[in-house]
Amino acid sequence: MRILLVQPYTFTIRGLPQAPLALMYLGGYAEQRGHTVKLLDHNFETDARGVIDEFKPDAVGVTSLTGRMLLDGLAISSYIKRSFPNAKIIWGGVHASVLPENTLEEDPIDFVVIGEGEETFVELLDAIEHGKDYATIKGIGFKRDEKTIINERRPMIKDLDATPLIPWRLINTKRYLRHETLLITSRGCPHRCAFCYNEQFNFRTWRGMSPERVKREIDHALSFHPIRRFRFDDDNFCVNKKRFHGILDVLPLDVPLYFESRVEYLDEEFCRHVAQFKDAFVFLGLESGDDDDLKRMQKDLTVEKIRHGYDLINKYKIKTSGSFVIGAPGQTRKQVEKTLAMIDEIKPTRPSCCIFVPLPGSIFTQQLMREGKLEDMKTMADWATFTNPEYSSAHQYGELTHKEINAIYSRYWWKFVWAFARNGRFGWMYLGFQNVIINYGRLLIKRLRKDL
Repeated sequence: MRILLVQPYTFTIRGLPQAPLALMYLGGYAEQRGHTVKLLDHNFETDARGVIDEFKPDAVGVTSLTGRMLLDGLAISSYIKRSFPNAKIIWGGVHASVLPENTLEEDPIDFVVIGEGEETFVELLDAIEHGKDYATIKGIGFKRDEKTIINERRPMIKDLDATPLIPWRLINTKRYLRHETLLITSRGCPHRCAFCYNEQFNFRTWRGMSPERVKREIDHALSFHPIRRFRFDDDNFCVNKKRFHGILDVLPLDVPLYFESRVEYLDEEFCRHVAQFKDAFVFLGLESGDDDDLKRMQKDLTVEKIRHGYDLINKYKIKTSGSFVIGAPGQTRKQVEKTLAMIDEIKPTRPSCCIFVPLPGSIFTQQLMREGKLEDMKTMADWATFTNPEYSSAHQYGELTHKEINAIYSRYWWKFVWAFARNGRFGWMYLGFQNVIINYGRLLIKRLRKDL
């Protein structure tokens, strides 16, 4: 069959375009089963209608994250359903997995793949191609006789070392990888943060590739393109201490490195190893400078541990992005003031302010729904438009007003930019500016073409 995999429009001015790894993994599995695969990334493509019409898909896979990308995915799905009525539209990703019934209420969507999709997706494709019954396929939802059916969930992949290498052949590597190479070496997270989707997607389960498997992935990537910067986008890269140091051991010290960690994982050994790299950057989710606020967020972290971590970070001069949340449920104005004071005290390289977003499946979101504060979240369009991670305008969950939240966000956005300049990252600033200009140029072309 002809399988079209769709990455809806997800542009953000905070980062460079990222290779759509989730879809690439699916595509690799589908190719192994003999299917013809094409990937459509609407962040780049300005003639989606032409690509779809020429390819004539038999089945379409659309990935989903909560936000405006849902509307773009729906627009593409609707066009395909009108143009190719027999094509099966399959949604997956975090949003569809956490809200499968809600997702299947949308007319063009025939199936949802729930959770990890590789094995489920190819089994579903086989059933579609050969007319098999869908009832026995674990990890899917579908419609039958105007009813929504959600099958038993498929067990998670236990041995990530056994998964195929990233099929870089499915994308134009020069388009995505001129500046950094995205890799994901583990899945899930064992922690219970109240604002995170992981609670209902990975169920606090973590699995990681071995350092030897990661080395194979790196060598495989190098056969397609040079690696100018490693970007490990694992939800939690550092869960297993031995694995973490084993991976660092196989990385060249002169290639820039980015990864995410929890601040309490930091110790002398961690910092000494990271400090050996010519240019390493660690993203740390600190969230708050108030212990009661941290307890409400279920961070299992204290302000004392944050300060201890930053004593080590500053001792070894490690570059970090200290991320914190404003506008969370129950958060007081005084707690935010303490958070901002702590950020000024510990001095992360780039402070990163995040506006709270009630993601489907998170503990906070379930709490807000029980309290009747998210009663209007009934359709996918509702989830797509009710909130924005870069601007507060909808619901208010704590003491801070929208005006106060936006003022703090704006202040720390400019501190974020100034940190780039202060640290001589003019090349990255130029790339970010260039990315914005090119993106708006593509939007203009889409409108002139009346594209999707």
